[in-house]
Amino acid sequence: MASREFRFKRILRLTAIFLLLPLLSSAQQGRWESLTQQAFQLYEGGRVAEAANVLAEAAKEAEKLFGPNHPNLADNLNNLAFLYDEQGKLAQAEPLYLRSLAIREKAFGPNHESVAESLNNLATLYFARGEPEKAEPMFNRALAIREKALGSEHPSVIQSVLNLAKFQESVGKYVVAERLFLRTLSLQEKALGAEHLDTGQNLINLARLFGSEGRCPEAQARTERALKIFEKSFGLEHPVIADALDRLAHLHETQGDRCWMRPEATPEESRQLYVKAEGFQKRALAMREKLLGPNHTAVAQSLNNMAHLIVKLNRGKEAEPLYKRAIAIWEKGGPGDARNLSAVIANLGDLYASQGRHAEAQATFQRVLTLTENSMGRDNPGLALILRKQADSYAASGKKAQADPLRARANSLQASALRSAQNLEEQGRALQAQNQYDRAERYLREALTLREFLLGAEHLDLAQPLQELAANYEQQKNYRAPQPLLQQALAIVRKKLGEKNPRVAELKRMIERVRAAAGA
Repeated sequence: MASREFRFKRILRLTAIFLLLPLLSSAQQGRWESLTQQAFQLYEGGRVAEAANVLAEAAKEAEKLFGPNHPNLADNLNNLAFLYDEQGKLAQAEPLYLRSLAIREKAFGPNHESVAESLNNLATLYFARGEPEKAEPMFNRALAIREKALGSEHPSVIQSVLNLAKFQESVGKYVVAERLFLRTLSLQEKALGAEHLDTGQNLINLARLFGSEGRCPEAQARTERALKIFEKSFGLEHPVIADALDRLAHLHETQGDRCWMRPEATPEESRQLYVKAEGFQKRALAMREKLLGPNHTAVAQSLNNMAHLIVKLNRGKEAEPLYKRAIAIWEKGGPGDARNLSAVIANLGDLYASQGRHAEAQATFQRVLTLTENSMGRDNPGLALILRKQADSYAASGKKAQADPLRARANSLQASALRSAQNLEEQGRALQAQNQYDRAERYLREALTLREFLLGAEHLDLAQPLQELAANYEQQKNYRAPQPLLQQALAIVRKKLGEKNPRVAELKRMIERVRAAAGA
């Protein structure tokens, strides 16, 4: 996991096939063949832009040699689009994918495997461009074609199921995503074996999904199984092993954070979970430093995560140099690292504030504010938290005149963001009324995430959204996902309204019902 921060959109990476076309013997076709081979070799060597230029020439030759509706031209166009896609040139890729799709449909019919490939690539492009409504039917159609043409256990079918699972997860349809990930896992275990690397990676996919739902024990079990697979394949030291250790550290830390949700939990239980998390994080950090070098961004990630844990273990003095080292690494990164840099600097600001070093905290939060405004705009909801922290630091220094306008701006941004959450909830309820529970899930989940980000995990205004999302999962016959949501809602209501409040009994009944349905 990267720096602890709210993420507005997950990035999804899907696969496309770069085809090496068969050799042709005609002298007239020699130039086309040579260009195609050259493009492939350039791509294999990581020279994507050069490969695209050469393949564009090959596509021109293919159209001259074979005509505008030949499958060889479709292959060249598909591969050229893929190369543009790799470079983020989506506007250039789309018409090529569409033309390749049209040629293949005409040449082979609508249910051919090459048509499925084109559909998958187009779906990937549309999703990357923020058009999931275009992407989803194409992912579904690609899967249906492959299942019919190749059978349910073919590797291409497994890949299509996995692509669709990742897509559904990314748009917040966790119930559908879970079923697809579990289906992929079953197919992989049957086709490849229980200890294959692809099986391990899909266990990580499931762990990530369960972690997003607060199902930490289930996520932990999948991650530990994946770690054993990775260690068997890669040995005890590999970047993939470090990633799994980092994930295990985060899951234990999250469980420690959530101990407040159980009345019987003690501070010592939280501390022990943090200690376990620190052990995993130490291994991940040492491994990343050794394998990737001391200035790699993955090392900065581990440094930040380690410092975050150490603060929770009341060892703030040890955390400061770790945060500073992480900041120095991220400062050398590219433009895409701005959000990670902001998150680490904000953590350092929190540390200064907790130590009463208010002048340093104010300067640090100001830097975060500037970075966030530059990278995400002045209306981003994340600014509300930074503004409020900066205001609190000024107030603690007795500087009310500086604190008040910051707090007023924070309140305005937060109010706007909460209205957005309310609109998302209304859309979710409207879809629920139409029995479209999987679509409603996305809106309810987004609204809940936004509220928790703005208000914190223990705010009373979270209890009802948590309960509504849990009920939506129950309607989809997913009985495990509601349990952590209902436990959080119950803890909030108990803490804020008391054990005798009627909502406590209602939530207890819901928890008993879903546990019974889940067989727990």
